[in-house]
Amino acid sequence: MVISHYWYPENGVPQRRWQWLTGLLVDEGYSVTAIAPPPHYLRNISTKRWWQSLHSTKNRGPETGPQGEKIDRASFIPASHSLTSKSLNQLWSAISTIRIAATQRAFRQKPRPDLVIGTVPAIPTAVASYAVAKVWKSPLVIDLRDAWPELLETSDSWNAATGAVSRREKLLSGLPMTVMKRLATWTLNRIFASAEAIIVTSEQHRFDLIDALNTTPERVVTVRNVFPPEIPLLSATQSSLSGRTEEDRTPESTKFLHVLYAGTIGRAQNLSNAVIAAHLAKQRGVHIKLRLIGAGAAKQEVVKLAQELGVDVEVFGRVPPDQLQQHYVWADTALVHLTDWPPLSKAVPSKTFELMALGIHITGVVSGEAAQLIDELGAGSVVSPENPRLLAETWTTLARDRSLLNPDAQAAAWVEEEFSQTGPTQFLRLVEEVINATKESNCG
Repeated sequence: MVISHYWYPENGVPQRRWQWLTGLLVDEGYSVTAIAPPPHYLRNISTKRWWQSLHSTKNRGPETGPQGEKIDRASFIPASHSLTSKSLNQLWSAISTIRIAATQRAFRQKPRPDLVIGTVPAIPTAVASYAVAKVWKSPLVIDLRDAWPELLETSDSWNAATGAVSRREKLLSGLPMTVMKRLATWTLNRIFASAEAIIVTSEQHRFDLIDALNTTPERVVTVRNVFPPEIPLLSATQSSLSGRTEEDRTPESTKFLHVLYAGTIGRAQNLSNAVIAAHLAKQRGVHIKLRLIGAGAAKQEVVKLAQELGVDVEVFGRVPPDQLQQHYVWADTALVHLTDWPPLSKAVPSKTFELMALGIHITGVVSGEAAQLIDELGAGSVVSPENPRLLAETWTTLARDRSLLNPDAQAAAWVEEEFSQTGPTQFLRLVEEVINATKESNCG
């Protein structure tokens, strides 16, 4: 049984990760049930439609997902980009999830699951997963994709990229926020300590968690976000990113650079840094054509800054995979961008692996393991976060020596190995070991 706040048919990183992992489980003969809200992430839903959705799903049976999994739908409340409304939505869904599991247990509507897995980008989901595991008396595994609870310590900077703090968030700052952070930290640490195992997405996070929990290495495993790209691999004839030669060094080509960012334009990215870098590069004689694709809480602020600085920025909303390919063909380099919050040094954005698999040069404004992978695998150029001057220098160098835009083929080969061998082996071994250990304990 998988507990999540995000599931098919939504198409973000959490959903795609768990469609991949669910497929691995089903192929091994496991039956999978997910409890998750219906599609609502980043959709503007009126109160009337939400109320209709709440009642229409109340007595509906489970849905069937694309991997054959059964999906029981928890309820939700509409949420905006504000942290407060997102938190309330996640809390509401967590309570609904616990109610569903308790009802199923009380009325014996399902057999006891061999394993409960809670996938945690949302803190209330961790609590719900813990409660569901207790309800069913099943072992718990936490899929911890972000560095919680460490990210709570950066809460003072969460709205730096949005340019404004809402009235609600001002009221909740100070003592209320301190109390909530301490409570959330205590709760998460207790849940992590009680779980049979924890899955993370980077080795650095794994090592830190082993030390923090004072646990054995076998109890924490790394399964990276190496699910397949949604678009076909680009051939050398399709992509402007392949086959750079000396002939590409024309006087005109050294004066511009196409930079693509496709992903969340949010607090943790702070893409204003990239806009400032494009402005500085222009002063050096290189015209950065910046194309942003996606949505997020900081999008409006980024566009506003670009207009103020006169930066050449094209902005798109989310685009389907078949349209995303033409943007990749347009690009000279693709941007992977995070701000300088210390916990983010443990993160490797999933876009990194997608770009490696596609053979696209990466400009990585990252630190920690993400920077190390890009550098060691020859996947692109690395710049420390929140250093727009260095980023401008890097883009200027790439524009004037376009042969540097050829990523090493070993990056794509490494991602393929992680997807086809390393990730599945680690994940399935963990699931089998936890289930077998629980059965042996019950028999004993």
